[in-house]
Amino acid sequence: MIARNHFLKHETSSSTPIYEALTINSADDCNWDDSCDLLVLGGGVAGASAALKGAEIGGMDIILADRFSGGGTTALSGGVVYAGGGTSAQQECGVEDTVDDLLGYLKYEVGDLIPEVELRRFAESSPHMIDWLEKNGAIFGGPLAKQKTSYPGPEKFLYYSGNEGTVEGAKHAKPAPRGHRAKPRIKRGRYGGSGYNLMAALLATISSIPSIRFFRRSSIRRLVVTTNGEVVGAELWQIPPGLWSLVHATLNFMSKNVKLSLLGFAQPLWDAIARLERKRAQPRLVRAHGGVVLALGGFIQNPQMVRDTAPIYSNCGRAGSIADDGSAVRLGASVNARFSQMDQVSCWRFINPPASWTKGIVIDPGGNRLTNEEQYGARMGGAMFDKAEGRGWLIVDDDIQTQAKQDLESGELWPFQKLPGIVAMKLAKSNESVAGLERDIGVPAGALATTIKTYNCDSVEGRPDSLGKSASLVKPLVKAPFYAMDISYDQRHLPMAGITLGGLDVDPETGAVFRNDGSVISGLFAAGRSAVGICSRNYISGLSLADGVWSGWRAALAIASKKRDSSI
Repeated sequence: MIARNHFLKHETSSSTPIYEALTINSADDCNWDDSCDLLVLGGGVAGASAALKGAEIGGMDIILADRFSGGGTTALSGGVVYAGGGTSAQQECGVEDTVDDLLGYLKYEVGDLIPEVELRRFAESSPHMIDWLEKNGAIFGGPLAKQKTSYPGPEKFLYYSGNEGTVEGAKHAKPAPRGHRAKPRIKRGRYGGSGYNLMAALLATISSIPSIRFFRRSSIRRLVVTTNGEVVGAELWQIPPGLWSLVHATLNFMSKNVKLSLLGFAQPLWDAIARLERKRAQPRLVRAHGGVVLALGGFIQNPQMVRDTAPIYSNCGRAGSIADDGSAVRLGASVNARFSQMDQVSCWRFINPPASWTKGIVIDPGGNRLTNEEQYGARMGGAMFDKAEGRGWLIVDDDIQTQAKQDLESGELWPFQKLPGIVAMKLAKSNESVAGLERDIGVPAGALATTIKTYNCDSVEGRPDSLGKSASLVKPLVKAPFYAMDISYDQRHLPMAGITLGGLDVDPETGAVFRNDGSVISGLFAAGRSAVGICSRNYISGLSLADGVWSGWRAALAIASKKRDSSI
């Protein structure tokens, strides 16, 4: 087990400084600068959902604080919410789905990480989740993308975003498309920026609610805790409105290019932001009468923390905003919080589109097949890192490659899907024989030939695929030339991005944070990727945002209940 103080030392050049908790005898002993009932730290989908649900309940004064202007990693994401059980978007597209099917599929992905009673509550609330987001400004609906893909085309908004259609997934529930991509409020040319669409809507609603005060450019540096262990507030550091606030916003805007982040080019801008915060931010002690919610994201942008907790993923690309710096983990460490699933990282390798590539095989450097090629990219990436240090080759024959070229010419693809595929084809190794291809890519002689022979024989003789791939996607690799495309983590044209899934261990019913001894830290809650949640064992597209909404609701409801009980 990693010592508590170890995490406190994990400060990067661009992270928020985190200090030991400020300990006081009682809340009355502190000279507070401000106060509220519900203090939410972090303005991504989890924090926004906590603030909005708190306002919906009524009777609470709410402060939402964000290091920037809100949005977080959600605004940079694909904007997909995983929901089912008969959502309005599913009904619009003629999709039949039930709560029991959604629950059955989630149990397959989640396992026993979340108690079934809580997972059922999530499933039963799922249709309402989409309605609630729409009530708060977001837009969902069709058309439906019928073909499995890593991300739906520009004009599609409902799709199969996980492993629903795999042989194993279908054993647990009737497959249904449950990935809901947020729509823009105004159509300008082709649709895009769904994460931004979602967060822009929620933040606009937040700005219109009098009971929510939004503290922008405010980062938390320490918690305030009483001697009996209750968290009663936090110390925020805010850049005051004016010139330096404008400079801070401009630097952040320039740094929010996802491609620059994945390639490491955003780091100088992030460092400049952190230097500005250290020099210009001013402290502000905020009392939280009901509770503090940490919704500060994960820790993928803290390389040392990743190396210490999930070393096999040290080379995984970092998909997240500058704020995913492990602040929640470090704040938790300052009050003896318990952590869980810290070794779980979702690092994605998608080989679809082009759709035909799923008919090929993915091998490790030893020539052995790695996993079922039709699975969601997190399982593909996981297999590559778990078994092959993030390395792999995609092997196809001429028939598949010809079809792939046609797939890439389709107008249904985004540039970020089409261009990497074209480059991968141009860089592919090709040979008229499998033996020659083995030599070209450095696979042990005979290893790839044996793998292909087994794959082909199973298909020709009608046996189920040894790794569970659907029969319709198992095509014998027989037509020369044969192609090998390097899909390893270090291929710059094919970045493997990832997010952390572990964090603060919380009560699955309330979101309250546990101490190391199993007791609950009074007054402290966590949501989204700051906490262990529904997607913390296996990630599929949309499940993190759905968990963010759900866990944000959960924390707000628990704090509202605490406030009601204290007033009786």
